[in-house]
Amino acid sequence: MKIDFVVTWVDGSDPKWLQSKNEYLPTDEIMNTDIRYRDYGTFKYWFRAIEKNAPWVNKVYLVTEGHLPEWINKDAEKLVIVKHADYIEKKYLPTFNSNVIELNLHKISDLEEHFVLFNDDVFILNKTEKKDFFDKGLPKEYGVYSPVVPYREFSSIEFNDVKIINKYFNKRSDFKKNFFKIINAKYGINNLRTLMTLMWPNVLGYWNPHITAPFLKETFYDVWKKEKKLMEETSSHKFRTTDDINQWLMRYFQIEEGKFIPQKAKFGKKVTLNEFSDIEKIFKSKAIKVACINDDFDVKDYDSKMERLINLFEKRYPEKSSFEI
Repeated sequence: MKIDFVVTWVDGSDPKWLQSKNEYLPTDEIMNTDIRYRDYGTFKYWFRAIEKNAPWVNKVYLVTEGHLPEWINKDAEKLVIVKHADYIEKKYLPTFNSNVIELNLHKISDLEEHFVLFNDDVFILNKTEKKDFFDKGLPKEYGVYSPVVPYREFSSIEFNDVKIINKYFNKRSDFKKNFFKIINAKYGINNLRTLMTLMWPNVLGYWNPHITAPFLKETFYDVWKKEKKLMEETSSHKFRTTDDINQWLMRYFQIEEGKFIPQKAKFGKKVTLNEFSDIEKIFKSKAIKVACINDDFDVKDYDSKMERLINLFEKRYPEKSSFEI
């Protein structure tokens, strides 16, 4: 089984891109604030970590508007550079909406049926195997129910996803059918999230760990076929809106259909730059294989924390990868 990695990246300081972005910029400054497009300066370590900790990967698809990191080796054997225009319909371009970029990924030419989606702030920090992401041909996932908590504008998108799930699935029958995948020792204390939702007949939401997302390409085709109008509507939004749906919907379909194998709770963890002591602990951990180090809102002492983060990466991955010139 071949497994591809897909990572999305944007250079938020590119003058040409900024000019185009400002021409279409909406009034919603919360969902589309500049930090959503800020480049950490840590992306080269993403590739170094991949080469060291996932050498088995088939291809790495770097999805970008068109600009590239100045250090990227475009001739790297495993690198495939994909521009938005290569797979997103022309009528939807330019787009500054990550939901559009991710919902259309299945249209990328030659992308394998089994692929793992990364954001550029999600790093593989310890050795992995194919079975960490797919087992018996199925994604390793968290089949954990958890209520959607209204929080800023982003939870509206999650509500939209869950509404579609309740349109197509019966929670009680799916729970019985996939009982040992939904209640599983690997989730640890997170099983309590599911247990607290069982008295409701409908799905209230899911636990979203904000790390890597393993997908079957067939799921994208299936959901697009079922909800083409909604997919096209979201694809027409140049920036994120509260009416969007996102790639989490594909995760939810895979969970309800039982097309997953339970993932260990300690496999990955999300932290923010405001939790720097936790970041340092993650770098020392051998159990946590994947970490999302999120920019977040209102980071205090951003420059100093980024300097400390880069120092951590430089000590961990001091040597260039084949993806660098």
